[in-house]
Amino acid sequence: MWAARSRVLEEPARHKTLLRWTAVLGLGVAVAGGLPAALVSAGWLHVNESAAGLMLMLHGASGMFAGPGYVAVFGLITMRVTRSGPVVGALSPLGQRSLSGYLFQSVAWLVLLAPFTLALGGRFGSPTVTGLIIAVAVWLVTVLIARLLDKREQAGPAEIVLRRLTYGPGGGAIGAPEKRRIVGCHVVKARPRHHRWHGMAPPERRRTRVSAGPSASHDADRVCPLQDSNLRSRLRRPVLYPLS
Repeated sequence: MWAARSRVLEEPARHKTLLRWTAVLGLGVAVAGGLPAALVSAGWLHVNESAAGLMLMLHGASGMFAGPGYVAVFGLITMRVTRSGPVVGALSPLGQRSLSGYLFQSVAWLVLLAPFTLALGGRFGSPTVTGLIIAVAVWLVTVLIARLLDKREQAGPAEIVLRRLTYGPGGGAIGAPEKRRIVGCHVVKARPRHHRWHGMAPPERRRTRVSAGPSASHDADRVCPLQDSNLRSRLRRPVLYPLS
């Protein structure tokens, strides 16, 4: 929640140091904690049963640090993506419907690989290769489905259910992921501060009104002049303009 409120992933350039340390420490702890269990599994390290159990516990505990580490790595990667190409255009819809994609993949792998369902992993030569092929195929199917939903401007089914549970039956916008744009600005009078402005007229503070979606009307003559890449960060503080 803190990372979302601080817009760590939305503004990675402002949090570059934090992302780097998170990636290094998170992945470093995960690799160091999982290395003993990997050596035992590969047959390069021979220990007794109790030591092997402790190594597995260490692997499970340290693996939790890999999640934040991978998220930080992807945040750093997005800084290098300067324009939207075919790969980014294909993956973005799935990212906007990540909950639906995750649930679909979980159910698909359960049906295809579990021993009490189809158990396709044990019906071919190498279970590892078979599982890898099935995993890639299922992931590609989720990318295709998300792309089709994006063209139809529809949200994922899990996202629709989540919005209804959060906002109620009639609350929240159901449809494509919300797209916000600046449609205008208005002027709010600020109280005069005579000790600072020395009897000048009260200054004006400009702030931006953001629409709830692309269906809002747009008046080209009322576009706020503060539209730039740092608009959101600049609008967090009052912007004062003394009147002439």
